[in-house]
Amino acid sequence: MISGANEPDQWRDVKLWQRVLGDHRVVVTTHDVLLNALRHGYVKLGRDINLLVFDEAHHAADKHPYNLIMREFYHPLPERPAGKDRLAVPSDVEVRPMIIGLTAS
Repeated sequence: MISGANEPDQWRDVKLWQRVLGDHRVVVTTHDVLLNALRHGYVKLGRDINLLVFDEAHHAADKHPYNLIMREFYHPLPERPAGKDRLAVPSDVEVRPMIIGLTAS
């Protein structure tokens, strides 16, 4: 679990991000920490993340971090291939990650 409450300055270390992303297939973080990691270049959306799960996705409007992640990092990436090749993207190719948006609304 990665959050700003867990010593927020530690997540400003690119080597820590490399280690976390290299050692774990699933990373749970807050939207603010992810947005900051993307903005600082510690995480590359099209390379390091294959699936984004947004909880409380109905908040993704205006200047909410979910919306900023989509506008600044998701939409500029190339789309995934269609059909059966959608899941078979080579690891050296940057494409938009898949997204699941969850909401109780």
